Amino acid sequence: MQRLLLLLTFTSFATAAPDSPELKAAEQALHDQLPEVALTKLERLLASPKLPEGTQQRALMLYVEAAVRSGKADRGIELTEKSALSAEPELAFWRAAALQAVGRYREALELLEKLPTEETWSLQAQAKFNQAAVLLGLGDTAEAITLLRQESQSKDRAISQRAQLWLAEAQLQQQDLPAAQATLAALPTGGGEAQKQYLLGKLEFAQGHGSAAAQRFAQVVASTEPAARSLHLPALLGVARSQRVQDQKAAAARTLAELIAASPAPAFLELAFQEFRLVNTPPDPELDKMLLGWSDSTDAAVNAPALLGLIEARETSVKIEEALQLCATFLKKYPTHPLLVEVLLRQSRMLIAQGKGDVVVQLLAPLQQPSQPPQVQAWATEVLGYAKLRAGNFSEAVKAFKVVTQKTPEPEKRLLATYQAALAKLQASAPDALPDLSEVSLTPALDADLQLERGLYAASKAAPNTERYLQTFLKRHSDHPRAFMGALALAEYSLQKASSLPDVLRNRIQTAAQLAKTPADQERVTILSLHADSLTATTEVFAKKADEFLSSHPPGSPGRSDLLFKLAERLHNAQEYAPAKVRFLQLVKEEPDSAEVEAALFFAGKASLALGVLAKGSEDEAIKLWDQVAQGKGPLRLQARLEQGKLDQRRDRDPAAALQIFDAILKSVPPPDASLKYQVLCLRGETLLVQGLEIPAKVEEALATFDQIITSNTASIYWRQQALVRKGDCFVNLKKEPEAIETYYEAMNLTPPATTASAAEADNFWFFRAGEKAIRLLEAKQNWKGALAIAQKLAEAPGPRADSSREHANRLITEHYLWQDD
Repeated sequence: MQRLLLLLTFTSFATAAPDSPELKAAEQALHDQLPEVALTKLERLLASPKLPEGTQQRALMLYVEAAVRSGKADRGIELTEKSALSAEPELAFWRAAALQAVGRYREALELLEKLPTEETWSLQAQAKFNQAAVLLGLGDTAEAITLLRQESQSKDRAISQRAQLWLAEAQLQQQDLPAAQATLAALPTGGGEAQKQYLLGKLEFAQGHGSAAAQRFAQVVASTEPAARSLHLPALLGVARSQRVQDQKAAAARTLAELIAASPAPAFLELAFQEFRLVNTPPDPELDKMLLGWSDSTDAAVNAPALLGLIEARETSVKIEEALQLCATFLKKYPTHPLLVEVLLRQSRMLIAQGKGDVVVQLLAPLQQPSQPPQVQAWATEVLGYAKLRAGNFSEAVKAFKVVTQKTPEPEKRLLATYQAALAKLQASAPDALPDLSEVSLTPALDADLQLERGLYAASKAAPNTERYLQTFLKRHSDHPRAFMGALALAEYSLQKASSLPDVLRNRIQTAAQLAKTPADQERVTILSLHADSLTATTEVFAKKADEFLSSHPPGSPGRSDLLFKLAERLHNAQEYAPAKVRFLQLVKEEPDSAEVEAALFFAGKASLALGVLAKGSEDEAIKLWDQVAQGKGPLRLQARLEQGKLDQRRDRDPAAALQIFDAILKSVPPPDASLKYQVLCLRGETLLVQGLEIPAKVEEALATFDQIITSNTASIYWRQQALVRKGDCFVNLKKEPEAIETYYEAMNLTPPATTASAAEADNFWFFRAGEKAIRLLEAKQNWKGALAIAQKLAEAPGPRADSSREHANRLITEHYLWQDD
């Protein structure tokens, strides 16, 4: 709007100038609406070495005015920065106008606020209007409206009427349509009718009356009133917009083509192409041809926005590579074009979608510099915020969106950035310390969305306050468009909690069913109800209900693979291995794109192996199924390879093959997690120990393998204790009984490091196993007192095996006369 006001309201404020033919010629050129001619003449004049002071001052003011009018305000800014006359009110006024023209609104406002306020000053009224335009440019609409109300009370009828027109424009910008309508209705008749009709057209458009708006704008286009000349192109643009909202795309495109053919100022060309892009959404082949034609123009003012239009059309059509190529073409041709910002932002969004966030950070860095207008900085930082979100860098995303809230002049963007910052803050928090967000200031609709997102995020992390968040949301916003999502999340959370009562779970599923609006919603509730049955109903009842759903929903239906896996898992846990294997393989066949395929193959192998002698060839089938998993890239590939190795080891068929598998797992890239690594090392050592019965050197290799676990700083008590017991077995094999007893005793007395786990981490199984093995060795040596000490130590430990140890100790005392007084 501020560009339009600048064009509509500046008039020449020439005063009596010193007697200079060149100055008079420049002044006449300005009066004849030829600012470029005036600029050239004034440049020559100011270059004169002996220019009288009065002529220099007047030429300087006219030069800045001509620079503003010709769209070359930056020249006026440069010239006035070093001028000793900058403090002169008239020159300060035009310097502010130049700063305003290039979007440096804060600097312009500082100058305008210092200008004289006396009504006798010839530029006083215009300065007030410029100040209002700057305030509007900064997004301070309320302050601008206050200023314009004051000016509307002026005794000068022309100033008052002009202020009322501006006031209506500002009220329209603030979306206060009743106030704008009242302001326009109060305008006196006579004078300014074209501007009034134009604003009434904007009002009709804002009220959603496209046809009425088009008629108003058409009247302005056809008007012969002198004031209508400056409104001809804006009204033509209004006609095109009104045609677009009436879905008259072809008519709107023709109107815009007429506007573009008129070769208006770059500002209007930009607005025309911006509207054309809206008309071309979704892209239309005929409109694409028009854009291609304009993109061949040698006029940069036409070529550049046409390229942007093509970029947007390709992006909307998901032809991302073509769009990125066009972006590269634009950046090469127009490295300093005003549209560069929008092209960079579009290019960045597409690169973010491709996961190239690092490239985007470098690409947008220049747009975040302090030299850029605040709005541009806000746009760039907003895009970077989304890049940080996508990369999972939530803390940095919070910072980015906070910058947007501080720098954007657009209230809607400010609210959206506040909302996104709150969401990022949620995701940056630990599940047990989510922020309450009560101080976040949003509209009621966004606040409701935020409360829902907090509940959904808490549910996804099983956070402690999940139920409270979701129940509060449902109580306050039961009519929210996404209330079903909240109810479903609450029911799913209840399903995951082992402590949830069946009645509570059923009630929450019923609430979700009542809020379901679509067949897809109802289907999700049905699946959730079936998952609840998997916990409470018998296997037979659950299988029957699941089969009813599976038979009525074809492969590929949402939730079908999850349910099939749940059914197979339930059968497997019930030790019904044959039907479990059938269901796992059914999932693999019918849902090949499911995320559960890998797990289904893995557990089908488990089920096949569990059938044992009941199914001929079950072990070979298990091997084949696990091989399919191992050949993939999923998280179970190493576990599947381990199962193959365990089977080879168990069958004593080929210990060398088992060792080969174990070594391959240990050398895999990326390496196995700690638990799998120590499990493999234990199995490797056991296999070597068995081979040691025939090849003694293998026992030494087994000892070295167990020592890898025992000396590890990251191994848990469980794995270190087991490795010590196995190491003791190695010493037994080598006939080194004293070393074996010492090792078993070390396993019994193993305590966790102070920096890792507590003593509760120790596994009683390996504690008793170590003690029992030590007792047998001591008894073989007839060391009855040593065996008694170990048995009594076992008897003092927690667990059911302590009773048998106590009986063993009593038997040793009785049989070998080991009374206390001895």
